[in-house]
Amino acid sequence: MNEIKVFVVSAEEADRGVAEFWCGNEMMAQTCVTDGELRLRIDSRADGRPWEVDPASLAAGLSKAGLLIAAY
Repeated sequence: MNEIKVFVVSAEEADRGVAEFWCGNEMMAQTCVTDGELRLRIDSRADGRPWEVDPASLAAGLSKAGLLIAAY
């Protein structure tokens, strides 16, 4: 299983509620704000295989995303 890393790359993206979720060298998901709520959009892998991530890493990533966005 792979660990997820979360990044907010700019104040502009944070203002739009965007945080990127990376699994290895592939971006697997990003947050967005829909109807005033922060949501996670998970993208398909380029090779069509399923994502294999540690659920605890995903949960920690979601928490971190909220904190990073709020910090801007």
